[in-house]
Amino acid sequence: KRLVSQKRNEWSGQPKFACPTAEYKKQEIEDAKEEWADSWLGINYPDFLENVYFYPDEQAADHTHFSGDYANQDHYNEIINLAFGQTELIDEIKFHD
Repeated sequence: KRLVSQKRNEWSGQPKFACPTAEYKKQEIEDAKEEWADSWLGINYPDFLENVYFYPDEQAADHTHFSGDYANQDHYNEIINLAFGQTELIDEIKFHD
């Protein structure tokens, strides 16, 4: 099964949810928060950087893309559920065989 948006190719213009990212980027995101807060996006979406889901570095050899035992659709689906399972975004995501 793979996750796809039921609203494919639609953009609401509301960046409510950041993509999951490796812990490697955690400090970079922390450092960006002050600059983010003063930007148009930060003013309109102040919690955006507070809701980043960080997965362990060992899951991504290049600090971005899943690798090794983690480079499979089941693991990706698990990360998506962990990152967005408690949000309204999960209602827009559907599993496909």
